[in-house]
Amino acid sequence: LLAAGGGGLDERIRAVFEARAAAAPDPTVARAIRAEGERLAQAVADELRAAFTRATTRIYALTAVLAALALLLAWRIPELPLRTTHDRLVAAAEGPG
Repeated sequence: LLAAGGGGLDERIRAVFEARAAAAPDPTVARAIRAEGERLAQAVADELRAAFTRATTRIYALTAVLAALALLLAWRIPELPLRTTHDRLVAAAEGPG
């Protein structure tokens, strides 16, 4: 469930606590179990969101550093001048076209 982004994990937590609440002998205990399940499900959902936010932020920060490094390295590549004339003998030997 975590590898898939945690989708459905909070619902499964709620379902487990709902089953426990259904088996509770007292309605007050059942409400307490449901409340604890809701609190835990919300805490897990919040932590998953925070973890994915941190991971995404780190990925973009690393990408920005790598892009800046690539720019600096590309800037250091020496410029080689291109040929400014065309060899007319080669062109004549190749024929028209």
